[in-house]
Order: sequence, then structure tokens, then C-alpha cells
Amino acid sequence: KYQILFISLLLLLCGCSGPKAISKSEDLILKNVAYGTDSRNIMDIKLPANRTPETPFVLLIHGGAWTMANKENIEDFMDTLYTNGISVASINHRYANNENVHYLEMLADVDAALNYCISKANEWKIRKNNFVMAGVSSGAHLALLYSYTTDKKINAITEFCGPVDFTTKEVLGYIQSAGLKEVLVKMTGKDYDLSKEIDPVFATSSPITQVKDIPILIVHG
Repeated sequence: KYQILFISLLLLLCGCSGPKAISKSEDLILKNVAYGTDSRNIMDIKLPANRTPETPFVLLIHGGAWTMANKENIEDFMDTLYTNGISVASINHRYANNENVHYLEMLADVDAALNYCISKANEWKIRKNNFVMAGVSSGAHLALLYSYTTDKKINAITEFCGPVDFTTKEVLGYIQSAGLKEVLVKMTGKDYDLSKEIDPVFATSSPITQVKDIPILIVHG
């Protein structure tokens, strides 16, 4: 039932009635397309037949605590969108680490993937703006944060169980007690001590502090 709700809300929030067969186009399915220079900078593309620039386009981001998993883990969502006439790209991004990849670098990957799709818009017969961002868990966090901080026009966001608020010691204490401090430190690039002042990066990496007026569907267990 979540997938049916997902499709219905996406079509509504895209502000369009679905594909319009103005010019004929075949289905296009591409695997492991490189959108950047890192080995993790790859994505899968599934575009339905008879698509036009009016066809909704969703960019999907997998979960995995910013440090694991792949686009294959959300292939069922990708297939659901595609079989319902929606264009979709599902991406891998660089994993967060303790050295040089944190939330800004992962957001840069999301932007690079979207820029690649835009560069192919005429060839693929897809839109150049007004995208829908969607993600699961840590991917939902990235989808939200990207949508709220990019200059690109995002029509809507669909997020499944995304963490949104790292601004309080209460939340950070819960994250620590749940054994998730290590991945949060990798994502932000900063450690924290609950007995000391918290670094501002925990606020700037929190979608709740960046909210824009974008329609959103929240699915949470």
C-alpha cells in the first residue's frame, strides 16, 4: 500500500498528469552509468516509453547509514516508479568516512548525478528541472538536505524514515546510546562530547534547520 501511495502522491506533487506522448520514444534502461570520477559515482536509469519533458522524473538515494549499501537495495521502488510511467535515476554516492567524505561531499555527488541527467535531457527526452527527490533512511536525509540547499527547482520530496534533527544533546545522546555515533561523526566530519558545546555542523547538516516550502511525503514506521 505504501508503493501505491508513493506513486499517487508523486504524480500529484509533480504538478502534472503524467506522460504525454508528443513524440515517440522507446524504453531506456541503463545500468552503472558513471556520473563522476569516483568508483561509487554510478547510477541506474529507467525511462518509460513515450516519455516527454512533462513526464515526472525522480532521483532515488539508497539508505545504509551513509556508509554502506547500494542502489540495488531500493530496486523495488525504482521498478515501481518505472512501471507506472515515471522516469527514475537511482544513484550510488561516496560513503562517508573519517577523512575526506562527509555530508557536503555526498550532496555534491547527488548534484553531479542530477547535472548528468540534465546534460542528457535532450537525448533522453526528459525534463531539465522540476525534479522529485526521494530516499530511504540516510538517503532520505540526503534527499531532504539536498532539496533544501540546492538552487535547482525541486517539485517535491518523498522520504522514508529519514533522520532530520541533530541539533540537541538529547538527540545526540540517543544516537550515541543506539550505537550510531560513529556513522554520524563520519557524516558530519565532527566528533561530539555531550559535556561540551556541540559543533554548529550538527545543525547545518540537519534538514530541519534548512526547510524550504517544498511539498513532502513522509513515510515512517
